[in-house]
Parts: sequence; structure tokens; C-alpha cells
Amino acid sequence: MANRSSPLPRRRKALRPAQTVFLGFLAVDAAGTVLLLLPAATRDPGGAPFMAAFFTATSSLCVTGLGVEGDKPDLARIPSVIRGVLKITL
Repeated sequence: MANRSSPLPRRRKALRPAQTVFLGFLAVDAAGTVLLLLPAATRDPGGAPFMAAFFTATSSLCVTGLGVEGDKPDLARIPSVIRGVLKITL
């Protein structure tokens, strides 16, 4: 029986800086969307619609601060906190 040497472990390619920024943006955007989808983020039962949560998270992350609902006084305080955190994240 021949002595087989184990194959060398493959090295993972390092991400380029642009890829790192892009993946970081996607990760934070996804986290913000999930947080805005939580039922506690709205006074309506069941949470916010997906597109509204995604748009608000992306807009806050890009520091424009636009929102589908705006800052209405009848909205819960949690979305304002989430948008504020997203604005200072990147």
C-alpha cells in the first residue's frame, strides 16, 4: 500500500476592501431590516411590511433618514432608536 500524503489545506482568499465594505453594508442592512420587522417596532399588530422595513433600514444606513411612515407621533419609539443606531453605524 502506497503512503498517501494528506492534501494541503486550501487557503481561503482574503476579501478585497471593497468586498468587505459591501458585505458589511449588507449585514448591517439585514440586521436593521430584521429589527424593524419585529412586532415591537410598530404599534400595528404583526410588525411592519418587509419593503417598508427594508427601505427604512437602507435609507437610515445611507444617512438620508427617509422612512415610509415618517416620524409620526403614533409610531413606537423603537424604530427611531433603530434608525439612529443605523445612522451612526457606518
